[in-house]
Amino acid sequence: NFGRAASPLSLLILVSSLAVGAGVGNYSTISQKESKQTCDDKDSVPLLKRWAVVSITRFLLSPAVMYGLLSVAKWIDLIGNSNENPMLWFILILEATMPPAQNSVTMLQVADRGEDAALM
Repeated sequence: NFGRAASPLSLLILVSSLAVGAGVGNYSTISQKESKQTCDDKDSVPLLKRWAVVSITRFLLSPAVMYGLLSVAKWIDLIGNSNENPMLWFILILEATMPPAQNSVTMLQVADRGEDAALM
């Protein structure tokens, strides 16, 4: 069963990025020239624009999508409405708003940005 391996693998990714951030490991899979190109590409998008896109996605779009999914689940009688169990709705919408650090680190590792993951 591959599902049981998800948590240990995520934990290994998190621990390895923490070790690299502490200077224990070496994360140098890209050459210096590619690293400079990546930095130049990052600087081409203004910080304010990146911040705005991330904020709008995380704090507006993601909770709206979760609310829609909860409404569909309520419509097909998988869960009760928000009056019957308001804490369930609140927690699920809150989770959609703020992803845990482990998921953020895993996403950065998968995107081949281990140095950024180590900084978290």
